[in-house]
Amino acid sequence: MQNLARITQVVTPLLLSSAAFASPPRYFATPVPGLVWPCTIFGTNAPIVGVAIAQDGRVLGHASCGSTTGGSRAYLTEPNGSVTELPHGTFTFTEPAAFLGGTKYLLIGNWCPPVNGTCTTALAIADGSASLTVLGGSSVTSSTCEDANEAGWAVGYGGTSTTSAYRLRPDATVEALDVAKGWGEYVSAVNLSGTAVGSAYISNQQRAVRWGADGVTSVLPSIEAGTSSHARGIAYDDSIVGQCNGRAAWWFNGTPISMMPVGSASVATHMAGSPLTMDPLGFSVFGTAYNSTRFIRSNSMLNAVDIGPIDASAQAQMLEVVAAPRADYMVGLGFTPLYQPLGFVWSLGDTVRRLDTVVVNPPATTEGYIVVAANASRQILVNLGFNGEPYLLTELRPGDTNGDRMVDAADLASTLAGWGAVPAGVRDAGDFDGNNVVNGADIAVVLSNWS
Repeated sequence: MQNLARITQVVTPLLLSSAAFASPPRYFATPVPGLVWPCTIFGTNAPIVGVAIAQDGRVLGHASCGSTTGGSRAYLTEPNGSVTELPHGTFTFTEPAAFLGGTKYLLIGNWCPPVNGTCTTALAIADGSASLTVLGGSSVTSSTCEDANEAGWAVGYGGTSTTSAYRLRPDATVEALDVAKGWGEYVSAVNLSGTAVGSAYISNQQRAVRWGADGVTSVLPSIEAGTSSHARGIAYDDSIVGQCNGRAAWWFNGTPISMMPVGSASVATHMAGSPLTMDPLGFSVFGTAYNSTRFIRSNSMLNAVDIGPIDASAQAQMLEVVAAPRADYMVGLGFTPLYQPLGFVWSLGDTVRRLDTVVVNPPATTEGYIVVAANASRQILVNLGFNGEPYLLTELRPGDTNGDRMVDAADLASTLAGWGAVPAGVRDAGDFDGNNVVNGADIAVVLSNWS
């Protein structure tokens, strides 16, 4: 310990005198094990993909043969790596959709003929690894889940005897979401109290809609009379964000406010935190602008700020915010002009960065990070390339180089082993301040976070 104290005494001044700037985050990639499900064709095992992540780090995924011959199965992966197959009943295909809290999971199942023909789709709830309750099926439309939360609420389409949008309540009741004198109902999001938002066509014009948990439906006003609107996200205090007349908008106490200048093609899709309840992390509205080539953020109802990406080589298009589990944290997805997937992450005090530039142990082969979900613990679930292969990206704490959430001799040795300039295009585990060199300042970070 005397040696550690001496090293700290020598290198700490180097750390304190270094230039202040936003350090790029560091993420450690861990493969997510999945269910081994043999396909009946070619004698191969089905590829696995990740679908959702819980706040405690559990992952839902499915193994799919990609054909009506062989089907698919849903599974749950625990943080310790154990894998449990979820019940599938008589479904040929079973895919998990979301965590509903506790040991309940929303599933989408399909009964399909052996080779060709029409499949019947259904919503179901798995309780643990044994119980399966089918909520309703339809041969007219496919079932989807657009949003869900661990309070037990979910919204989407299909899965019932009608083709309209639905809302699933915590008591497993499924209700149709419709609008009087409207059609083409589209539901986007639901908050922890069960209020859902989306849109419907009224007099052949798309209008933002709020479906209250009490059963009351409201058509939200537009900024300019006679213009279209669409609600995309809702906070737990009932603040709503979306789009009015082609611009990002925020409905505050039911009144729409434009967040971008006239002529700026933009949309607000996610809201984290709350301006009314004084969330300790603050609040943020996230979305995209400039024909979905930039991410925007606002912590004021009056404007939104371009937050990136800063990496010009990304040439990102079709950007979308995938998840904003915290007001100071957001993950997104985009594509290159050649449609290669690009994952993105933003943290308060930093800018939007490409995921492949912040992972310290990138997989040997990858076709791009397809961001699936993220939780408030800053864990990101991704599928590598279009063939799947799920990975969990965990943000490393200062001083941790190997993802064990400890800072000890192994991290000190790793940092010393990487001493010197960091090769171009590499996010080194021991380069804590992101200045592309491992030196005494980084050693000081290890020692000051020793645990």
